[in-house]
Formats: sequence, C-alpha cells, structure tokens
Amino acid sequence: MLSRTSLCALVLAAAVAAVPTMSRSENRSVVASVEGRISELHETLRITSAQEPKWNAVARVMRDDARIIEALAQHRQRDLANMTAIENLQSFQRLAAAHADGLSKLGVAFEALYADMTDAQKKHADAAFRYEGGRGAAGRPGR
Repeated sequence: MLSRTSLCALVLAAAVAAVPTMSRSENRSVVASVEGRISELHETLRITSAQEPKWNAVARVMRDDARIIEALAQHRQRDLANMTAIENLQSFQRLAAAHADGLSKLGVAFEALYADMTDAQKKHADAAFRYEGGRGAAGRPGR
C-alpha cells in the first residue's frame, strides 16, 4: 500500500512536469509534458504485458488530468491581464482543485498497479517518485 507521502510524491512528480509556467506554455504543452512522463515511467517501471491494463488506467488518468490542467492554465493565461484580485485567486483555486481531483484519481489507479508490481518494480517506483529537496522525481532537477 502506498503511503500518503509516496502518493503525494507520485502526483508531484507528474504535476511538476505538467503545470505550464507563463514563459514555457507556448513551447511545450502540459499534455506533451505528461506524454513524455508517461513514456519515461513505463520504461523505468518496466511494466509487463500483464500489467498493461492497470498501467493504461494510470496513463489515462494522467492524460485526462493534463488536458484539464492545460485548459485551466490557458484560460487563466488568456484572462490574467484583466482579472481582479478575486478572479485571480479563484483561478488558482480552480487549478488547485483540479490537481487535488487528479491526485485522488491517480492515487486509486496507481495503487492498483503498485499492488501488482514485483518488489524490484516497487523499488523503481519508489525511487522514481521520491522528491528530494528541490530536485524532481528520480533526482532530476526540479522543473
């Protein structure tokens, strides 16, 4: 069973790469970032053919969340110059709520996959999603 800390690290690893900043959003979309992360994780976790259905559920949640976050971020970016302070806070609130919802769904999907992993795969997963002081997942520099 995944601890809350591991689950938060999992989502943080997926979300850090996914949330666009104002300067980066035009160069690489949230969806493209998540597609790269999905591919990277599939390889790192050494997903077997028997695990593919559960892996596909994880990937689907990541993709769905990326599309939602991207739409919210684009809407925010488009309207930011004309937002009041309250609208700005509400925009952040919608992004945070979307992340929380995505976290919940991803946790359920990943926990099912994690339960079917070998001990070696679990060690890879644990390392891949560990967040260490300013560095992103798997020791990559934070984005």
